[in-house]
Amino acid sequence: METPSQKPYNSTERAVHNPSFSSVNPKLTVRLSRPSLEFVKAYAKANGLTVTEIIERYFESLRLAEGPLGGDVKKLTGLIPVEIDARAEYRQHLKGKHSQ
Repeated sequence: METPSQKPYNSTERAVHNPSFSSVNPKLTVRLSRPSLEFVKAYAKANGLTVTEIIERYFESLRLAEGPLGGDVKKLTGLIPVEIDARAEYRQHLKGKHSQ
């Protein structure tokens, strides 16, 4: 029986079975129209970014937009009863505040 130190090196096995190795920089192929590609390259250069950074930031913004509500929002959710028209109440508040 082979011990781990005696086992021959297999790069495919390492990439597949070692999560820290395979998840460091996974690759994704993105196909863009020529005008879009030229635009994103120029935008990246003008802003000191790489195309990868732009794509990563965009995906992160999507993830955050769809993520769960923050703690402060959760605390406030449900405090105003459904039957109250909050916008009408706020307009009435502003009308009273600015008419004095």
